[in-house]
Amino acid sequence: MYSVGLHELPAYLKEYLRRYPEVNVHVEYARPNRIYENVIGGQIDLGIVAYPQKHPQIVIIPFREDHLVLACPAGHPLATLKKVPVAKLEGQTFIAYEQDLGTRKATDQVLRNHHVSVKYVGEYDNIETIKRAVEIGQGVAIVPYQRSSTKWSTAQSRSCGSPTRWCSAHSESSISGVVTYRPPR
Repeated sequence: MYSVGLHELPAYLKEYLRRYPEVNVHVEYARPNRIYENVIGGQIDLGIVAYPQKHPQIVIIPFREDHLVLACPAGHPLATLKKVPVAKLEGQTFIAYEQDLGTRKATDQVLRNHHVSVKYVGEYDNIETIKRAVEIGQGVAIVPYQRSSTKWSTAQSRSCGSPTRWCSAHSESSISGVVTYRPPR
């Protein structure tokens, strides 16, 4: 997912290149299915994905864990709450990751587990677009906290800070993982 690479990879890559300047690193942002195909096919040595899927030819190395949170536009009724019960999301206008992405699947599972239906009005492949959609009031979104907590546009900000209120919607966690090839035995 692009969000992992945009927000988590740069600091690690910078340190790696500092330590190993002789290594040629080529970075591409790709959808998880392409990352798996390229790792298995030997076109790449490793990939980083959110919610890694088990596969017999893949070794998954946990990279870091994150919690999912609810992002609301400023002025939204849920933005005043410190914690938002998942049941309060019933019928909300929702922005989400595209359906084939792991974070979206996790979001859908959380909503199903709580028997909550929402109205999806936007589906995007990266957190920056989701953040902008929330900021303009298109809807609310469940997003990984670490990737969502980076700077938001100040175009709609008030003196109290960010134009979006972050609330803990539930205790589900997401996991970013490094995907590497496992040779057949």
